[in-house]
Amino acid sequence: MSKMKVFIMSLAVAALAACGAEEEAKTETVNATTEEASAYTIVDALGESHTFAEPPETVATLNPGELDVLVKLEANVVGRPETSTEPPAEVKGVQTIGNPHNPSFEQIAAIGADVLIAPPSFMKFEETVEAQGTTVVYSNPETLEDIVGSIDMIGTMLHKEEQATTLAEQIEADIAALNGDSQVRALMVYGAGNTFLAALPQSLPGAILHAAGGVNIAAEFEATENYPSYASLSPELIVAQNPQAIFLLTHSEPKAVQAAFEQQMNTNATWKNLDAVKNGQFYVLPADLFGNNPGTRIVESVEYMINALNEVK
Repeated sequence: MSKMKVFIMSLAVAALAACGAEEEAKTETVNATTEEASAYTIVDALGESHTFAEPPETVATLNPGELDVLVKLEANVVGRPETSTEPPAEVKGVQTIGNPHNPSFEQIAAIGADVLIAPPSFMKFEETVEAQGTTVVYSNPETLEDIVGSIDMIGTMLHKEEQATTLAEQIEADIAALNGDSQVRALMVYGAGNTFLAALPQSLPGAILHAAGGVNIAAEFEATENYPSYASLSPELIVAQNPQAIFLLTHSEPKAVQAAFEQQMNTNATWKNLDAVKNGQFYVLPADLFGNNPGTRIVESVEYMINALNEVK
């Protein structure tokens, strides 16, 4: 073969190689552009932005309400909160990871979920958990609107926006259809151990009472600094408002909390003058519907409250 032919063939091979490299570079550029274009961002309850290239394959949560939403949106749940009530049947066999007040970091690390949905109190552990490859997304529903917003956020995260919108709209329609309007004057008391606070209208229990047609006698009470949705119990103010019913809610150990609250009422003579006390209108609300964020079961919470208020009338 002549030197000229060898030279020409070498040029051809080089040209082909260059074309191949160019096409490969173009492909990589297109893929990178496509991935960038498909990335999406959600903003959680604390205003933190989280960008995803694709929907998370596995999700865990410390919140019972969010667990309910995840189940409704058919997420792949690999970790669920430990609760005193039965979890949804779809996740009964899923590993428990503690609760918002006592998370199990060993189990959280073991399941290695892509995303962990947690309450704001989990912030101090965020760095440790995210170092293990799990993104922490915060949810903090304190009103009916917050629950709807949480559903929308989770739906966007899972790329199930249409399902989430349908779910949220159904909840709003179901609550509107209940038509609670008893106008019963009520005091909503949140108890933890020996600490008791009055739920204000801006709290989730207060929002449920309003949706059920009750009147919150603590509406004008001054909010506490640490818990702005709640106020300290002032027997004098409560007597002045004279509630027709008193509702007690708690996250856990309802019997112990009830006993502690009843002891407080029995040792303070001012409580005995209340219509609620004189008429025996004192109720302990179920923790799964009132003590925690009920998620999509918020309709049940409002319906339960309507029935309780109607008993008082």
